This record gives sequence, structure tokens and C-alpha cells, in this order.
Amino acid sequence: MLIVNWSTNLFLFLFLFISFFIENYVLTFCLMSLILTIQVFFNKDLNFRIISCFLLIYFCIPFLNISSYRGNINYETILLYCLSNVLVLIVLFCFSKFKTTNIKFIYVKNNVNVYVIALFHIMFAYILVAYLYIRFGNILTNQELRFYISPLIGYLIKSTIYIPLVFIVLKNQRSYFYKISFLILPLIPAFLIGSRGTVIMVIFGLIIISLLMRLEKNNFTNNINVQYEKLKKIHIFSGLFLSVSILYSIFYIRRMASNIYMSSSELLKKYFDISVPVVFIYMILPIYLNLRETVGIANQIITKNLNIDNYIPMFFLELVTILPGKQPSPGILLGELIGKSGDAGLTPGIIGGLYLDFGYYSIIFPALFILIICWFYRRSLLNDKYKVLYALSLIQFFHIYHRGFLKIEYFISFLIVIFYLYLSGFFTIQNESTSRPLSITS
Repeated sequence: MLIVNWSTNLFLFLFLFISFFIENYVLTFCLMSLILTIQVFFNKDLNFRIISCFLLIYFCIPFLNISSYRGNINYETILLYCLSNVLVLIVLFCFSKFKTTNIKFIYVKNNVNVYVIALFHIMFAYILVAYLYIRFGNILTNQELRFYISPLIGYLIKSTIYIPLVFIVLKNQRSYFYKISFLILPLIPAFLIGSRGTVIMVIFGLIIISLLMRLEKNNFTNNINVQYEKLKKIHIFSGLFLSVSILYSIFYIRRMASNIYMSSSELLKKYFDISVPVVFIYMILPIYLNLRETVGIANQIITKNLNIDNYIPMFFLELVTILPGKQPSPGILLGELIGKSGDAGLTPGIIGGLYLDFGYYSIIFPALFILIICWFYRRSLLNDKYKVLYALSLIQFFHIYHRGFLKIEYFISFLIVIFYLYLSGFFTIQNESTSRPLSITS
């Protein structure tokens, strides 16, 4: 594989900074996209490539000014996103140079208590889903109903989606019954109440863990190569296909069944440039609208220099929604300020959400989250416990990057995973071999 050296990256970063003074939207967009693309395809560090891929998707698609949906993005907004991306890449560059000297593999062992508690946990979630369907109706096809669900019940139902992240690393449990019970069934309750984003993120987390468990360590450094010839690629492609299917199917079901939201054909006629190929628009439509909504809201916050005078900072306000009584969410308050359709709150993304409280300092926070993720990644190379925590930290970073407000669910997810890891226990094997003895796809 071609490896891009530091001088090439430095040259591109220099041109990117020059474009900031020129203030040409297209030039800055192309340079930032090129830098991220190079990291995705040519960087040797897996963590670097995963995060760069996420930033590339989140930058390239919504910053395409091919529609009037949520207005055109101003240069000030793309500048803040670029500066935030640069800080993240600097952190990733620094951590990619660290070496691993430990030669012990630490695995998660089996414990019968884990299986019993997990089964009761999953059954409880299905009982709550049945209760909601009896009370409100079919939430899956009528997505507006999910906004009437108590936040506490919603969190309890979605709590099962983190179970597969732990059970995928347990040893010697690969029967179809095991996979259905502990890798598939825990994801369905959240999907049935319309929480497609978290389900998709957990599927990505499972793919990431499977990659980590197939890595070949090169003299225990962070320069790692995935053994593609040993990977059963069908599992990865199946996970990606399932994620895309969930995203696209729920998007179109929501548009067809809703009396509030426009259909996809109406969206094309109203918002999109007729010079753009229709096939291309339909290919990216669910992703584009989802991300463009967030970036467009952030654009309004930044260009209008909006802030909401609230006793609790907007970034932390969602944490109090589980308290007794009717507690307004930050997304609802933001929607009342700039306008919204339906009962859903708005998602301004991490830059927009933090800008409400911290202004231009908001660009620093994504890099701070990446510091934590990189630390988990370094530990994950030889420790199954940290593989789970690394995948979970990635999931929640992607989630909060899109959402923009801190949710109690992020803390609960770590408590759930740590609880199941504690029940499983750990044991250490001294292993001088650099090959990975475990297979999660066999």
C-alpha cells in the first residue's frame, strides 16, 4: 500500500491554511476533503482511518451546496468545521506514533451469570416495547409517536443494544442460537421504537471489534495491517448492507407514512438543483438530508451568533430530562428559537451545539473526545476489554458529533458495558506470538 509521508500532509495542510485567508468555499472544501481522503486510504493506523472516514463523510456530503435545504452553508461554518477537523487530525497523528511494548493478550472469559442476566435484560426490553405498541400503536411506521415515549422508558429499551459489544468478544461461543440471542435480538427493541441511528452505530461497533480481533501486530507497534485474506469479508459487507438498509428503509417509511414530512420526490422538486443528476441525489438523499439538517442548523447558529439564556448550559441540558416532571430538551428549545416541523427536536451537531455555550471554542471539544478514544485504542490492541470500550467510545463520539448535546444515554452505555464485563471477569494469557488466536467469524 502506498503510504503518504509527513511532507505531503504538511504541504496539504499549508495550502488549506492559505485557503482560509482566501475564503474561497470550493477551494477549502476540496482541500479538506482531499486531506481526509488521503488519511482514509493511505494511513497505516486503523483508528486514524476509521475516524478520518467518519469526518470525510460528515464533511463531504452535507457541505455540498447542491440544494437549498436549510439554506446555503456560509464560509464561516465550513471554516470552523475545518479547524475542528485539523485539531482532530493533529491528535491522531500524535497517537499514531506511540508504540505498544506489552506482549500479553487479555481476554474476556465466559460466565453463566452473564448469559442469564443478559436474557432477562433482553426480555424486559421486549416487554416494554410490547407495552408501548399496545398504548401508542405501531411506532416503527408512525415515527412521530416515538416523541411521546417517556425518556426513561426509551433509555431502558435502548439499553440492550450494547449487549452485543460484550458478547462478541467472549470465547468459543459461535452457534447460531448464540448469535441470534446475544448479537441480533438485543438490537431489535431499539429499532422497533425508531432509534435507527444507535442500532446502525452498534453494528459499526461490532464490525470494528471484529477487525481488531483479526489484526496482525507488527513488532507490537501501532503500525498495523489488517489480514484481509483471513477476514470473512461477507460478515463485514453484511453488517454494512444491514446498516444502509436500516437507514434507507426507515427514511422512506417515515416519509411515506407521515402527514408532516414531505415525500422524497417532493423534496427533490422543492430543494435540489435540477442540474444535479437525479440518480445521484437519490443515492445520497437519506444521508444528505440527515447530515445537511445538522450542518444547516449549525450554520444558522454560527452566522446569527445565537445563544440561549438558560441556567444549565445547553450542552448539558438533556441530562435533566429524566428527572420527574416535564423537562424541555435542548433540541426542543433550539427548535422553538429557529423553527422546526413536527414534534422532534433539532440536532445542531457538536459544533453548533457547543457554539451555543462556548462560541468559537467549540472547535476544541471534538479533539478532546478523540484523546479519550485514542487512549482506549492503544489499550485495545492487546486487551479485549478495551476493544469493547474503544468501539463504544467511537459509537458515542459519532453519536454526539451528530447530535450536538450530551445525553444521559452516553454515560449509561458505559455503565452497562462495564457491568457485563465485570460479570464476565478477565484472565490473562502470556502469548509471545504476534498472531491473533481468536476468530469471531468462525
